[in-house]
Parts: sequence; structure tokens; C-alpha cells
Amino acid sequence: MSVAEDIYKTLKGLVGLQDQMKRIEKNLGEVATELKNHRDRLVRLETKIEVYEGLSRRRLPKS
Repeated sequence: MSVAEDIYKTLKGLVGLQDQMKRIEKNLGEVATELKNHRDRLVRLETKIEVYEGLSRRRLPKS
């Protein structure tokens, strides 16, 4: 192999690596968004549970 072929293959590999890194970065952004959505949903569920637990502990007024 010539030096030029080695350089070409190395550069081609670097371009491929750069494309992979861009895809990984995009995927991580999507995962971060999903995690934020899950976090928000969990907070809402926890709040509902706490409210319902509080309501279940109240005593009904005597009539």
C-alpha cells in the first residue's frame, strides 16, 4: 500500500467516526428530552398520590 492509500483510508475512517458522533449526539438529545418528560410525569403522579393520601386521612364531618 502506498502512503496516499493509508492517508485516504484514515481520512475516510475519521469522516465515518464524525458521522457516528453526530448521530450519537442527536440520540443523546432525544434521550434527554424523553427523560425530562418521564421526570415531569413522575412528579405529577407523585403529587396526585400525595393529595389522595391526604384526602384519605381526613375525617368526614359528623352530621
